[in-house]
Amino acid sequence: MRLDELAAAVPGPADEWSDAFAVVTRFQRAIEVSKPANLLGVTGRWNDPYLELRLAHTDGTDIAVVHGDGYTEITGGPLAYRHYLDTEELVAVLTAALVGSLRYVRRDRFGRLVDSYFTVAGVDRRLGADSLNPGRVVAWLPGTDRRIRVTFTDVSAVAPA
Repeated sequence: MRLDELAAAVPGPADEWSDAFAVVTRFQRAIEVSKPANLLGVTGRWNDPYLELRLAHTDGTDIAVVHGDGYTEITGGPLAYRHYLDTEELVAVLTAALVGSLRYVRRDRFGRLVDSYFTVAGVDRRLGADSLNPGRVVAWLPGTDRRIRVTFTDVSAVAPA
């Protein structure tokens, strides 16, 4: 369903356990303001207690977002984030993707993903860095760190940063 329909379907702002309404309405406003040239469309659904969004890029890349109940997943192309983002962090990540200021950092060690997080231009910290993630200990060993730019303003949704 479209974002305006989704805003009516998710629990309202009075529901203290769900931030889905805030995410949907703030993201919808960000789309209206930024008008990203290569955002083909955004659809979503409420699958209690999870908000599910799908962002389609004109290059064919689909980015899927699942958020709720203490869990956030953002996948598509080289993105494989599966941890948690609070409401403010998720809105910042989604908004930054619209305007091209989002970076996804993927840390692989011994051929396996051990840590991942987002950075946003102008925000002086990692978004989604999970301090309880045991992989972060291994992440300091030599290995591969990939920095990927995520954007809906360029003709390619993802590119090395």
